[in-house]
Amino acid sequence: MTSIAKLMLPLLLLCTGCSVTVAQLNPSPNLDLPPTSQSLSLKLEDAVSDSLVVPVGPAYAQMEVNDWRHSLERGFTNAFKNSHSLGNGPTELTLQLLEVHPGLILGSAGGENSKATGQLRYKARLLDANGNIVKRLTGTAIGHKDALGRRDIPLAIQSAVETMYEEIAASFFGASVSGVSPSAAN
Repeated sequence: MTSIAKLMLPLLLLCTGCSVTVAQLNPSPNLDLPPTSQSLSLKLEDAVSDSLVVPVGPAYAQMEVNDWRHSLERGFTNAFKNSHSLGNGPTELTLQLLEVHPGLILGSAGGENSKATGQLRYKARLLDANGNIVKRLTGTAIGHKDALGRRDIPLAIQSAVETMYEEIAASFFGASVSGVSPSAAN
């Protein structure tokens, strides 16, 4: 083993199994919904935690997610601000997120520089002004931007949030999004 390799090995071992932090994100879903006069709000249920720790695997022992609710709110605003009148109080429609659990799909190479893809398991409902369920959707959103190392993990999770809102828009509002079919169970 060369002297450089002997010096680097302890550093590599120290990083393996470390946690990675995902803080406040600014997701920008790729949507082209026609403008409507309908008002829309977001309701995050209590099961959607603001801070959570997600076990990941050998490359990263865990992923610490902070300001999660704010990140989801920003994604909602960026997704629907051009198509709906957004509100915090009573609105004609409410997007209710019952659960949104982030995670990572790790590449087969292993180690902290292996490819990782963000994913979200979610449950969503579209409610009318009276709180009646209009549509419901459950799914696993897979991000379209992979992380190629520790510093890219937040972008991979942000990409999964973007994909989730693209899937919701396709199902609930018939948006045409590449790779997403507009269908939902009523």
